[in-house]
Order: sequence, then structure tokens, then C-alpha cells
Amino acid sequence: MLYNRRLKGSLVVEEIRSQVLQGNPLGDSTLRQVPVYLPPGYHKRSRKFPVIYVLAGLFGSPEGWLDFRAFSENVFQLADRLIAEGLPPFVLVCPDGFTRYGGSQYLNSTGTGRYMDHIIQELVPMIDESYSVDARREARALVGRSSGGFGALRLAMAHPDLFAHALSGSGDLYFRASCIGEIAQIPSLLKAAGGLEAFLAALPGLRRLDAQAATLLNVIALSSCYSPDPESPHGFRLPVDPESGELRPEVLDLLAAQDPAERLGEDGEALRSLQTLYVEAGNRDEYHADLGARVFAHRCRQAGIPVIHQEYDGGHSGGGWRYEVMFRLLAECFGAL
Repeated sequence: MLYNRRLKGSLVVEEIRSQVLQGNPLGDSTLRQVPVYLPPGYHKRSRKFPVIYVLAGLFGSPEGWLDFRAFSENVFQLADRLIAEGLPPFVLVCPDGFTRYGGSQYLNSTGTGRYMDHIIQELVPMIDESYSVDARREARALVGRSSGGFGALRLAMAHPDLFAHALSGSGDLYFRASCIGEIAQIPSLLKAAGGLEAFLAALPGLRRLDAQAATLLNVIALSSCYSPDPESPHGFRLPVDPESGELRPEVLDLLAAQDPAERLGEDGEALRSLQTLYVEAGNRDEYHADLGARVFAHRCRQAGIPVIHQEYDGGHSGGGWRYEVMFRLLAECFGAL
């Protein structure tokens, strides 16, 4: 399907019937919609374009990427404007990692499905084969905000052979400190919702996600990704006991095992091989992503891993304008290709 609203380039929405996601534990659709932005002149040139994979945050979906609003830019309009202003042209691809609980963190998990494999084994090869993109790792980047920033780091750490650039804005990092505030609210939120069973049963009919429901669903979504348990009635373990309020150290350890800030010993060489490693966050981030970015950058430097770290004035929400900073940085890298 082709979209051209207010764009000098063009926008195609690919539909991919995933084999990798067949039989996923949440019963989510295997038909994945993937918006692909093509720069102006794409169809008239014989050149190969660099490609940026932009990962949505938790609760983000392909429909959200296609949202055209007055007096603001989505990522496609932003890319379109920057290229018109003189940035070297590039292709944008927006993977679909949405699940029943709002997101997959772009990981393989027995609680959600093999979303990392879907991107690596199905999406990237399809883009390389179907579009005029440069298939070298130097021309392939990952960018995301919030959970998308986490995904950008984890995908690059797992597959440095495919990606040479990973840029994380307000990404989920340093869970032991950044997540504890939300985790501590879970017992009271579950009590108000009538329990976990009642909340999950009501989820398909939910028409408004208020702050309390969003906090509860956030922790449920992350638990399904980080601490899956096939023997649990719901397929995951929460990091806190809903009745007693006691934290579960063994589950917190499972969360930490997925945390990029805790994986430098395991994945340090992969990070060291990147041409661009970038983390940023607003200095008033409601989810303490600024602390996570600071700790991650500090640990990278201690390990001798080159990293760019920026902190700007702002919070977690409303930070979409920071994509311009990241796209401009990548344009400098791509300009040397």
C-alpha cells in the first residue's frame, strides 16, 4: 500500500506473513505491517541507500507511525524534510513488534514470541532483497526511543554483524533503579483492578489506557518479555508478590539479565565493534531514563567502549523531536560511505 500525503518521497506499508511468529504464546497475528519510507528520487536512481530501522516504544504500533497530525512531524515527515534540506538520502523501516500486552522489547521470549528472530531472519533479508538499500553493516542503523531505544541496543549487541550503528533515546536501562518505582505500585494497582486475572480478562475490551492501567500494563508487558514462565497461569512472573508486596529477587535478576547496562561483560565486544553507539535522555525523565543512560555511558567508558552520551532539558514524553538529532548524526556517518 502506497502513501504520499505531504511527502516529497514515498511511503509503502509492507505486509509480512511471519513464519517465525507462528504459534506465538499470546496468539498475536503473524501478519505484520511494516512502513517503509523511500526518499525523493528513489525510483530514478541506481544507487544503494543506507537504511535506518526505527523501533517504536512500548504501546507503539505501525498505525501510530502513520499518524499525520497538524503542527507536528512524524518520523517520515521529519526524514522527508531533512533530506529536502540537504541531508544525504536514506530509507526508513519501522518493524512491527506489537503484542497483546503492548510490545515485545524486540526480544525472543517464550512469553511473547521470537521478535528478534522475526526482524533478523525475515524483515532485514526482505528489505535487502526488495529495496535498493546498501546491505553492508556500515549502512544499516538502529534507532529508537524508550523501549525502542532498548531494542536498538539489544539488537546491535546480538547482531553486530548486521548493524554498525545503535542510537537509543530515553531507552530502558539500569532496571534495578529505573523500574523500581513502577514495580512498587503493582500490588495496589492489581488490588484496585480486582487482581491480575480480572485485569487481563478486561484488557481486550479496554478503550482508554489511564495512568494506572498504563503502569500496570507496562510491568506486565516487560514481565512477559524478561521473566517468562511457561508454567505460570499467565506465562510470566511479576517481579513483586501481588499479595505481600515483597520484591522477588530471583525475578529481578531475570530482568537485570536483559538489561544492556548489565551486559557489558557479555556483549562488550559487540558494542566495541559499532561505528556509532549513542545514548541520550531528558534530564527530567519520569522513568529515570536519564539515570539509565548515564550509568550505561559511564560503564561503557570504564570498559573502553566508545560512546556518545547526551542529556537535554526535557522529560520522557514528547521527545519525538530528538529523532532529528539522531538522524543528523547518522547522516554524518552515512556521508562517508
